[in-house]
Amino acid sequence: MVSELSSFARSLYIENVPSYGNSFWFQLGFYIIALGLLLGLTGGIMLLFGPYW
Repeated sequence: MVSELSSFARSLYIENVPSYGNSFWFQLGFYIIALGLLLGLTGGIMLLFGPYW
């Protein structure tokens, strides 16, 4: 069981990073998209359940 999870986790590793992967602007864009998704998720929760749940 543990070896299966370990092999699955290893298959998700990024082995070769593209040249733009270490770019400041690429990382900034990635974080902005991730924060936008998080904001959308939390905003959806607030929209459905209100601020007093």
